[in-house]
Amino acid sequence: MSYEFVDDITIADTAFKVEAKSLEELFVDGAKATFESMVDLKAVKHKETRDLKLEADSAEQLFFDWIEELIYLKDADYLLFSKFKVLIKQNKKWSLEATAYGDKINVDKQSMKVDVKAITYHKFKVEQRDGKWQAFVVLDI
Repeated sequence: MSYEFVDDITIADTAFKVEAKSLEELFVDGAKATFESMVDLKAVKHKETRDLKLEADSAEQLFFDWIEELIYLKDADYLLFSKFKVLIKQNKKWSLEATAYGDKINVDKQSMKVDVKAITYHKFKVEQRDGKWQAFVVLDI
């Protein structure tokens, strides 16, 4: 696991930090951490896929939008995801093309934890340091 949950950040939220060798790996692990806070990922089968395309002015904003879009799909389509393929490019803007693999929410088969409502800007950060990408995320639950 290349993400770690962080305690004692806020009372009604959950937080995690991610460190990765590549930006794509950071996005994959950030997505996994987001869904791991909601459900045991081993219980989420790969029956459904969603293709996503996003564009932003910075890698940081792209990461925020990515997590926000995944939470939206959880709420709108009742989907949980456990596997991700991500491609990121930088030209004038940062762009993401990804596929998320998952399944419909089924409380009889999936061990649910908390319901994530949104990603927040509280202490949010994505940066490249010492040749690695790092992110810190607080999720509103």
